[in-house]
Amino acid sequence: PEPEPEPEPEPESRIIGDIDESGDVDPNTTLSSNSDIQYLMDYLVGTQPANTDFLVAADMNKDGIVDVADLVRLASYIKGEMTISGDIIP
Repeated sequence: PEPEPEPEPEPESRIIGDIDESGDVDPNTTLSSNSDIQYLMDYLVGTQPANTDFLVAADMNKDGIVDVADLVRLASYIKGEMTISGDIIP
């Protein structure tokens, strides 16, 4: 008999806005080089490459496009001006 195929690993959950993959959305508003908002700004100006995980976490408004609207939403979320429903992406 043929061996059974290995089960595929479960995809990791991603937190919307956790662009730097630190495990949470950084409340750092000083724009340090490792903050979520800095990563997104760097991507928007073309100095930060993006992979699928990055794009999923950075798409704050879930419209399928990572753009300035997502940056505005991330900044509002960090400043506590809004909440985001469905923060965890399965």
